[in-house]
Amino acid sequence: RNKYTSSTGVIQWMLNNPFPEMIWHLYDWYLNPSGSYFGTKKACEPIHVLYSYNDGSIWVVNSKYTPTSPLFASVELFNFDLTVLINKTYPVASLPADSSSSILLLPELDNLTETYFLRLRLTTQQQDNADSEVVSENFYWLSTKQDVMIWNETNFFTTPVSQYSDLSMLQTLPEVQVDGTLINREDRKVSYQIVNPTKNLAFFIRLRVTEGVDGNDIFPVFLDDNYITLLPGESREVSAEFTVEVLEPNLIVEVFNNIS
Repeated sequence: RNKYTSSTGVIQWMLNNPFPEMIWHLYDWYLNPSGSYFGTKKACEPIHVLYSYNDGSIWVVNSKYTPTSPLFASVELFNFDLTVLINKTYPVASLPADSSSSILLLPELDNLTETYFLRLRLTTQQQDNADSEVVSENFYWLSTKQDVMIWNETNFFTTPVSQYSDLSMLQTLPEVQVDGTLINREDRKVSYQIVNPTKNLAFFIRLRVTEGVDGNDIFPVFLDDNYITLLPGESREVSAEFTVEVLEPNLIVEVFNNIS
């Protein structure tokens, strides 16, 4: 949103690896898209709702060269136990082409747990309207303990940090069973319904597709979303497309909660 005031251009650095490596890529040597790929994809949405880390404000960004229709932005703030602290919806007037608009500044709250969650949604109608469609969605995990940067020691590739945000509470999330059901199959495309039937948060769900139950991961695979988070009782439809014929696509669902 500050591209005309504090940026002179955009460059994608370290797109992929020329050899097997675990860092610095959006997709790796094996054409496996990483979490950074889906984060970048989300950030580059043409119409995007976002949380600004520098001041706690909520913005809607229109990167299109045409105005948007009127929209609705919902803001949900949860403590670590999913107690709802804020649940409000704000009308968003039509945004001009290539513009951004501030929705609100999150208030300072005294009763926040050290790790807490924020979900933002941009929809075509009020959320309780059956015809409403999701235009943009972002889920954040935040800390009351902020990163502290040592700005006067910045060099050309890094800024030292004297204190890091504390997100260690995420390691205490209870285990959950997330279900993935095949709901549609075409020539080289499959769709799954991902469901969190539990009463707990299903955090950072990673989806993989293999050739059969005991087969290798299928690469390249074009998932329309991944590394998603579902609140209790929520579901999400996710599609995967392949460049080759897959005889027996098998979905593997991995959840951060269940990592021991």
